[in-house]
Amino acid sequence: MDAPPREGGPRGPGRALLLGGVLLVISSYWGLHAFLVARAFVFSHVALQPGPVFVLFALVLANAALLRWGRRWALTRAELLLIYAMVVMSACANGLGMLAYLVPQVAALRYHAAAGRWGDIWERAPRALSLTDAEAAIEFYVGNSSIYQARLLRAWAGPVALWSAFLLALMAVLLAVAVIFRRRWVEEERLTFPLTYVPLGLTRGAGGSELWRNRALWAGFGAVAVVQSLNALRYYYPVAPGMDLKSQAILHLFQERPWNGMSRLSVSFYPFAIGIAFLLALDVSFSVWFFHLLARAQEIAACAFGLREPYAPATVFPYVDYQGIGGFIALGLFLVWSARRHLRGAVVDAWRNLAQPEEIMSYRWAFAVFGVGIAFVFVFMGAIGLSARMCALLVALYLLWCLVLARVLSEVGGGFVFSPDVHITTVMTEFLGTPHIGAKQLSALSQVHFLDLEFRDNPLPQDLQQLRIGQEAGVPPRQLLLALAVGSVLAIGAGWWASLAIYYKYGAAANVDPWYPELGRRAYAMLEVRLASQQGPDQSFIGAVGAGGLVTALLAVLRQRFQWWPFHPVGYVLAGTPTTWISWTPFLIGWLIKLAALKSGGLALYRRMVPFFVGMILGDFVTSGMWGVYGSLAGQATYRFF
Repeated sequence: MDAPPREGGPRGPGRALLLGGVLLVISSYWGLHAFLVARAFVFSHVALQPGPVFVLFALVLANAALLRWGRRWALTRAELLLIYAMVVMSACANGLGMLAYLVPQVAALRYHAAAGRWGDIWERAPRALSLTDAEAAIEFYVGNSSIYQARLLRAWAGPVALWSAFLLALMAVLLAVAVIFRRRWVEEERLTFPLTYVPLGLTRGAGGSELWRNRALWAGFGAVAVVQSLNALRYYYPVAPGMDLKSQAILHLFQERPWNGMSRLSVSFYPFAIGIAFLLALDVSFSVWFFHLLARAQEIAACAFGLREPYAPATVFPYVDYQGIGGFIALGLFLVWSARRHLRGAVVDAWRNLAQPEEIMSYRWAFAVFGVGIAFVFVFMGAIGLSARMCALLVALYLLWCLVLARVLSEVGGGFVFSPDVHITTVMTEFLGTPHIGAKQLSALSQVHFLDLEFRDNPLPQDLQQLRIGQEAGVPPRQLLLALAVGSVLAIGAGWWASLAIYYKYGAAANVDPWYPELGRRAYAMLEVRLASQQGPDQSFIGAVGAGGLVTALLAVLRQRFQWWPFHPVGYVLAGTPTTWISWTPFLIGWLIKLAALKSGGLALYRRMVPFFVGMILGDFVTSGMWGVYGSLAGQATYRFF
């Protein structure tokens, strides 16, 4: 698809910020309610977040009507994308690795301590960060209450204020990192940013006739909408035709040794993931599925030689999960090292206070925001009991993880993009050993464990997507900064409100999906194990991490030196995460279709096919959103597409 025209708008951002703020608050509540209560829609959790795409589609649809019958009220393309950026911030703040796990974590310790469990952990925990009112914690889990009571508001005021300040500082740091790396990735390396095709294509002409006349796009949209709607109908009426496209485990089909040595094997046919894979460079999509199968081949070979038992997990030899950790560390360091000249230039520009009109803030401001934000994070973590060294290690690993995931979304796109299944806090305990860290610091680590449980909704990858979208569409940089900043603040506030309103009404242990509440208590369950284990450094873990790092470094150097090198290091890194468990088949399918198109019709045929596959992505998300609205209004669960 050719790059969409630059269609900014002469208007100021006021109207977009107002409408975006309203939609952000509504989206915060609806997204959580649709997932937790109605169990009808997944608002985020996916690399290209379904909720914001659905909201953008609804806006464009309404704007198309205004362009025809009330043109002076119609939004410009820039305004549409500013609103989209704000709703994306809502999805991040309410998502995995942020409030989704933090809110139940704040209540979990007091609730379980009141029930006679984790009393010793409760004694060590910093009171200011947890709910201290036992009755308030019990009502949070039981439900049939309301957050709009003075005693409950007082009970939550302290933790909400402190954690909100911490999250805002962290989001500011990640936005500064996005600004610092944008020019390197967008202008120097010219990464493809495949996930930006949908919002850019959808807002082309601000919803004018060009969008609606694209037959190829609507053919892809319609095909997916029909198939997925049939699946949704079959959820209610099992006799209806349909084909489940979600991930299905097939490891049970392999009963004989050594084939049963695999830790996992599944297939899926997500239309949006096939569409994304079709947009990628062939070597990138090839590497994603190739390295996944290579990881399974390692496990089969290990089983054949008696080095592994059937159906053993990926944390057993050949330690595929641990290789993924080494890959993340090595790739993150390589990204920083390969950008060293750009970073040095950015520091010089900041020192000279040179203007960067193409950026949403100057490099001086970006480094200042980064420095102040990091200082606040260090002070916060120090106050809860982490030493400066432990804090530095945790923050460094966290930023490396964020940077690698941002690179994945910017170059691979991906369907579901996960971090390694072994969490950062676990990496630290496996390397250092629990006796070396000590009970006080283990307790402090448990407080921030929600950050590294999941990275799928991490703000840094989404910040970079918004910067790329803004540049392509000609959105004024300072307006985009305002949208992202205001959106972040409103998103955190709206997220707390929506979460507490829902949990107190329905009950975290009663009438909601148990996933968020369960992971909210996991930090303390893991702390209980770590305090009891007193385990030293794991040599097998360290060796496998080192091996994964060396392989990743070698692949990165070879790719940099030889243009013909077909193996992308990102593929190897993702093979050690749940990403490829779910997405390897769509990437194989997308790779095969694109390869066939290029072989038979060349670049011209590929370009003609691109709108169809963009339509597949859009159709998957919009159809999911429509069924999610139906489920929310009807008060019943629906077939969740993702």
